[in-house]
Amino acid sequence: MFMKKLGVVLSVLLIWNTAFAQTTDNSLIDEVDKAQQKQLETVQEQFSFQAFESCVDMNSVLTDWIKKFENQYPDYRRGGIIETFAVDGNTFAPEDADFDDAAAPAMLKSTQNNLAGGADTEEVAFSETNLQKKGVDEPEIIKSNGEFLYYYNQQERKVSVIKTPLQANKSSFDYDLTDVLSEIAIPQTMNDVEMFLYGDKLVLAGTRRLQFDIPHSIISKRSRTVVAIYDMSDVKNPNLIKFHDIDGSLNNMRMIDNKLYVLTYLPLNWHQFFAYSWDIPEWLEASQQSLPKVYSVGADNKVELHTTDCQKVSYVMPSDETIKQSGLSPQFTMITALDIEKHDVETTIAFGNAWQIHMSADSLYMVQNHWVPDNYYMDCPRGMACIRPRMWGGEYSLIHKFAIDEMSVLYKNSNVVPGSMLTQYSMDEDRNGFFRILTSVWSPEQATNFYVLDNKLELEGKLEWIEPGERFQSSRYIGDKLYLVTFRQVDPLFVVDIANPATPKIIGELKIPGFSTYLHPMGGLENNKQYLIGLGHDADENGRRQGLQLSLYEVDYQEKETVESKCSWLEANEKEYNKCKAEVNPENIRVSQIDSLIQWGEGSRSEAMQNPRMFVMNTDFDVTLPMLLKEKEEGGQNCQVFYDANNKEVGKECYDIETYVTKFLWLKSFAFDKKDGIKEIKSVDYQEMLEKTMMIHDDRYNQGISSRQLHDLMMRVGFIGDTMYSINNDFAHFFNAEQERYLNFDPILQGQKVNCDTLDARQCEINPQCEAIRENPPCDAEACIEIVNYVGCREIE
Repeated sequence: MFMKKLGVVLSVLLIWNTAFAQTTDNSLIDEVDKAQQKQLETVQEQFSFQAFESCVDMNSVLTDWIKKFENQYPDYRRGGIIETFAVDGNTFAPEDADFDDAAAPAMLKSTQNNLAGGADTEEVAFSETNLQKKGVDEPEIIKSNGEFLYYYNQQERKVSVIKTPLQANKSSFDYDLTDVLSEIAIPQTMNDVEMFLYGDKLVLAGTRRLQFDIPHSIISKRSRTVVAIYDMSDVKNPNLIKFHDIDGSLNNMRMIDNKLYVLTYLPLNWHQFFAYSWDIPEWLEASQQSLPKVYSVGADNKVELHTTDCQKVSYVMPSDETIKQSGLSPQFTMITALDIEKHDVETTIAFGNAWQIHMSADSLYMVQNHWVPDNYYMDCPRGMACIRPRMWGGEYSLIHKFAIDEMSVLYKNSNVVPGSMLTQYSMDEDRNGFFRILTSVWSPEQATNFYVLDNKLELEGKLEWIEPGERFQSSRYIGDKLYLVTFRQVDPLFVVDIANPATPKIIGELKIPGFSTYLHPMGGLENNKQYLIGLGHDADENGRRQGLQLSLYEVDYQEKETVESKCSWLEANEKEYNKCKAEVNPENIRVSQIDSLIQWGEGSRSEAMQNPRMFVMNTDFDVTLPMLLKEKEEGGQNCQVFYDANNKEVGKECYDIETYVTKFLWLKSFAFDKKDGIKEIKSVDYQEMLEKTMMIHDDRYNQGISSRQLHDLMMRVGFIGDTMYSINNDFAHFFNAEQERYLNFDPILQGQKVNCDTLDARQCEINPQCEAIRENPPCDAEACIEIVNYVGCREIE
């Protein structure tokens, strides 16, 4: 009887389970999606740009918003009246001393030598800036046309024009001709300098900080952006042909052919607002004068002034409640289009932020991360903790689209999507005008979202909650496919089919140890296979990052996923292997790792992981990277001893001291082969040389290299034919298998005479002064001679 009843129960359960599986109700999911979409549409409407009707309207809107900001943050005004510096007029006129006497003439300072220039370089391949979008150039501190190399030396505050070994008119190399041909001095007030190279035109841009602001100005103008255009047809004599002085700090730049697009940002002048009463007539009168401007000066010293009317300014002004909840703090962003050849200037002004940008031939996208704070209040007595429900806030990405037509930049539309963007590589525009963006969300758990917006920025398709619990690490768009990496303990590499914008779909994945923070295509699609190079870190079983890792992946669109392709690396772990087998999807395409190569241990990294512009690959798929490789070593123990009232030891707690020791610094080259995998082919260690030069410049230097010091080295690497080069603030090194040439930028490294009697033993040892060593026996000649030869100083007879 019991067995009969049990059979009935099991039958009912089986029927119930079967029925439940066949009649899954998705209405709750649908309603939540509708509610979320409605919320996003409301926010989208609030954050869409609109134009001011007049200067009166602009003044009224901004003043009203400032009052709301002050009421929300009353402590901001504490401290009394803000002191301002008086200047004649409300704007910077070209005749102001800071403009005419400090900035423009300083850009003209240069030194030359008598070495000759060269010609066309198309016959020899050379490394250029690694770009996200073909045809859209990005700024860098180093640019090259193969024959000449332009490098901004932050330490010396000069742009060095360097003759490389290439003789372009002969397609041959002569290392004896390698030298610094000329230098362009950069003003002390100018920072964050980057460059573009277009034919024989060199474009320098950076932010210069002013010592005073403009009284009664709605917009803060403490910073301006300099864009200087040089004619480099005679590389020995740089000729400044156009000087643009743009209101605001430099945000970002892109160049398409001969059109340069410069984004500068100008915050609202809070101190000026709070220092005066709200009804001062100067505010209204200064509205038009306060708008960002561009001053342009040509070779004839004729000054041109480019302005914008108030009614041409687009702005975002959400509702009072949205401002109260989000604490929005917008700013003015000016987009200045410059024609490098004709020197035409067009400006577009938007009252909104541009944290990251993406640009195609037809569109410019400004993306801003927007925080929504937690919706709860702490009203407990001081020193006590409250137990109450907590409603989490979140982060959104505001997207503004502008149409690009030569010099015209026209605002089109705005939208907002949940989550925050990682880098510029998180977004892309396809050939049909669809905008794709990846974001990270953190609540209720960490995950990655993907959205597709049409050419009006309306939502077309989405793929949300990709790999919950994993952190978004890197991505790459190649044609109609998206390659995405997330990470927690292993590295899932996802392949997403985005050919149909309305229905993006994951079609393949690979889970392996470690993760890649940068993905680079190894050529295009070949026999329905796509190969990818990954740069990132290895990781242990707990997800803790280890050594620097290079990976080579194969995505096979003809073959399907198998147990072997997905799980073979887990064979040593039976439990994880069986778990992986159960997750194999025979409908997925095959994604596999051909090879991986791990460089040293924890603490190792390459600057190219965070700055893809430093990733260098030639036509043979040889990759050259600057690297800092470290190894964790035990450094003894640190113990805490416990004593009783009689000062008798009663216990001890000890833990091992771990130190990270630098093993290698900087240049390595690797060959990537679709069959043979990854092999190291070149390694040049500058550790000893760089540490010596750092000791010369920094008496506080002890041992090892800090993150700040590493950034100051500013090493760049590249190639010209079979010649490699590395360059930083102290030296440049050109070499191939047979020859090499060092160029020293620092006067100490150039062998200038000093008197050893004035130096202590350490200073004498680290200063490679050839003649001084011979003339002053107290110095350790052998040690100094070794350093001299190593850094490329002239040989000692």
